[in-house]
Amino acid sequence: MNPIMRSNSLRKTALSLLIGLPVLVGSVGCDPPPAATPDDAAPATADAPPASTDEAPAAEPAAETPAQDANAGVDQGNLPKAEELFAANVEAVGGKAKIETIKTFYREDTMEIPAQKIKITNKMWWSGGDFYAEADMPGMGVTKIWKVGDALWSKDPINGMRQITGKELEQQLRSNELVVTANWQAHFSKAETKARRMVDGKPVIDVVLTTNGGEEVTMSFDEETKLLVEQAFVQDTPQGKIPMKSINEEYKDFDGFMVPVKSTVDMTVAKIVGNVVTFELNPKIEKGKIKLPAEAKAKK
Repeated sequence: MNPIMRSNSLRKTALSLLIGLPVLVGSVGCDPPPAATPDDAAPATADAPPASTDEAPAAEPAAETPAQDANAGVDQGNLPKAEELFAANVEAVGGKAKIETIKTFYREDTMEIPAQKIKITNKMWWSGGDFYAEADMPGMGVTKIWKVGDALWSKDPINGMRQITGKELEQQLRSNELVVTANWQAHFSKAETKARRMVDGKPVIDVVLTTNGGEEVTMSFDEETKLLVEQAFVQDTPQGKIPMKSINEEYKDFDGFMVPVKSTVDMTVAKIVGNVVTFELNPKIEKGKIKLPAEAKAKK
């Protein structure tokens, strides 16, 4: 693929993520099923060669990586229950009482793909679980998303106005929880602690949650701080399923509420670096800012 075509392809992929990517708020940005299966892989581009019809020889077992070696001897004793970790996470981000005081927020952040010099500016107005968000990508245009009640609509330069449904809707509704660990049973049927491992010299606990539909979501918590530090997931987008891993690298205290302000999302084709520019708790939101546009209502 030549550089211009690759850049355009990445812009379309990034635009798809803007439509479907979970909003990282509080302790979460949920929706992390584990690594993609072949059926979950991102669709091939027009530039990709057709798959060979010849049967490939069986692959040799993969050699252990340094990371696997490092975790081979990690003590798996006294693992906390998932429910205990969730309760500790709620306290770590500010506590139930603090969370209940948050009625609105306004957020600005940037998403960058440094290798391709792509920078996207996002703005979000949130009120009681509903929101309006817009993302401006130079060279592609502005994507807008409205969430009102259980209805979720988006308008972007590729797909136009459309209603978001199915798994993509489920992912967004989960992600729209201010702190999903405080209300996890509304979205998942079970949660199970899986393992302890070392990340950058610190112990991390992996928890796998399962939806009623059988979708698995992994959340990884710093065992000391109880903050969410990693997620691995397959994101449903209009362009297909995109496997990603998200890492929360830095948190900041906003009036007693901890928010991840720097994160990296590792996709198959590129890395996206996210940085929060502004986060305001309980601002007054302009009347009518969060409502479905007439174009969406006309399509119902």
